[in-house]
Amino acid sequence: MTTVLELHVSGLGEGATPTFRLQPVGPATTGEAVYLDLSDFRALSRMLDELSQQTDPPHWHELRQTILNSFYEAKGARG
Repeated sequence: MTTVLELHVSGLGEGATPTFRLQPVGPATTGEAVYLDLSDFRALSRMLDELSQQTDPPHWHELRQTILNSFYEAKGARG
């Protein structure tokens, strides 16, 4: 079973510093959460937004997971 990644954003209250986290979830969960800096989050958001606006995005879940996984692996490799 493949690990599912979820994107979490917290700390959006007034005066708070936002935190952007990719978290593995589900029964096949392995690995720890990784945190994205603002530039990574902007790039990820832009990619997901462009993809979601397509009139007929094929296999949305798989495409979203592939994009999230690329960010997760890159951040995990950097530490």
